[in-house]
Amino acid sequence: MGGTGGVGSLLVDMLVKNKYHVSATFRKAADQANIEKLGAKAVQLDLAKSTPEQLTDELTGFDHIFFTAGSGGKDVWNVDRDGAVKVCHALSAMASSSSNGIISKKSQHSKNAHYIVLSSIGVHKPEIMGDLEDYGKAKKEADDLIWKDQIKKTIIRPGALTDDKETGKIIVNGGTGGMPEVSLIEKTKKITNTRADVARTMMEAAKIFNNDEESRLFEMINGNDDLDPGMDIAKALETLSKPVVDYDALGTY
Repeated sequence: MGGTGGVGSLLVDMLVKNKYHVSATFRKAADQANIEKLGAKAVQLDLAKSTPEQLTDELTGFDHIFFTAGSGGKDVWNVDRDGAVKVCHALSAMASSSSNGIISKKSQHSKNAHYIVLSSIGVHKPEIMGDLEDYGKAKKEADDLIWKDQIKKTIIRPGALTDDKETGKIIVNGGTGGMPEVSLIEKTKKITNTRADVARTMMEAAKIFNNDEESRLFEMINGNDDLDPGMDIAKALETLSKPVVDYDALGTY
């Protein structure tokens, strides 16, 4: 969802080059050719006007659903918030129908689709986001609703996005427990990410988190000389795959 934006178009390109079968949505007719040039199937869709029921048809048959759509601050409630939530509701309804034995054969892959959502660092406290406060509120509401749903999801909150060259090094903060108590914002002022690193992280999340049913929410920034040089993207995500052991609950022997 959202195959024409800065992160979305990079993600589509990476997925195609890694042999995924990709469908990407676009709203303006002029964007169709750009998606097709990348080797993906282009699907025209207006998230602001679509219902969860209408979205079901477009979500059918996929193992991973990526949400990178955004309004650029022009319609944060209908696109950035409601768009992400409607996709979640559609996936949830499909999974529920499957559990009741009434999902069609065509929809078998989507019944357990992994929903990977692009959010933003700082949305846990929208009031600190300055001119982006409304955007932060919209994304926080979306994240909160999606996180509570029973579908498998990964919510990624990157720092400020840049068009710099991909670094391959990131710092992550969070995991299966949801938003950590201390945000990366409180640890460093260098909270940027290249769009290419974010796209790569979304693709790697689909690969690395493919073999479990855990949901994850995490912040990410590029490695820096202020906090930490960072880890290779795949290795950083693997740290979020390790089970958390409650040693207190185990007792002493």
